[in-house]
Amino acid sequence: MIRSLLVLSTLLAATASAAFAGEELRYLEETSRQYLASQPELRTYEVRVETSKLQEMLQSMTANMPSDLPRPETPVLKKYWSRAAGRSTIRMETDQPFPYMAKMVRRFSDRYNIDLKTFFLPPEGGKARKSLLERATVTHFENRVEEARNLHISLEFTEPTDLGGAFFREGLRLPQNDILAMALDIDPEKKLLHRLEITTGAAGHYTVEIRHLHLETGHIPQDIRITTADGNVDDRLVTTFAETDGFWLPSRQLRTLRRDDTEETMTVEFIDYRVNIKLPPGVRFGEGPQAE
Repeated sequence: MIRSLLVLSTLLAATASAAFAGEELRYLEETSRQYLASQPELRTYEVRVETSKLQEMLQSMTANMPSDLPRPETPVLKKYWSRAAGRSTIRMETDQPFPYMAKMVRRFSDRYNIDLKTFFLPPEGGKARKSLLERATVTHFENRVEEARNLHISLEFTEPTDLGGAFFREGLRLPQNDILAMALDIDPEKKLLHRLEITTGAAGHYTVEIRHLHLETGHIPQDIRITTADGNVDDRLVTTFAETDGFWLPSRQLRTLRRDDTEETMTVEFIDYRVNIKLPPGVRFGEGPQAE
């Protein structure tokens, strides 16, 4: 009888855990869909990208070239976004006789192309998130923060885990590997991610705080700050939005990176938007920056 009760208790606990994991996954996926669904009438856009950082990278790459050789011109970059693809890409629009230019633009894109709508809880990561939740010990509690509901979700892994981009994409220098635990603070009514905590084995504890631009047609991350418990990291990405053809789109991004004793600041300007256009046939998503 006692053995039967123990077996029944174990089964009930497992069922409750699985039920909560399903409820947990529902909140995560609803939040993911909310981000992508903001400004639903916006289907595509094209915009020119300008930043002095690209010129700095170009000068660094050509510093050892003989002085009598011609220097390449700074390439014209355009960013393309597609709701159907759920992501953006940067494309080099100018012909370049220098093969390393594509490599440089790819490096720039990998480090600085941040798609705000889908950076956190990216839409393609749903299956991976489900798998990670099933592997983790999940706990939660709900409280109120500044009169708003807050759902705090914690995941603990029994061994160092690779997130594989399931919870956030590359580009903000957040750790994806060696993850021991995570915690997410979500507004369960507005479906917004406000805070993310990441605990790793070697890199320590990261905290991500997210503030949003609130629109009638949705919410978009506007101010992202990343810090570590040891004080060695204090990064920030602040986006200024402007209205274009009835849509609120990034016009300027200021990114500050403070790592250990180094500091780097970069500004990116977004100029001449064209919205809801048919994208050029050569534009591909998910393959890095491209040359025309």
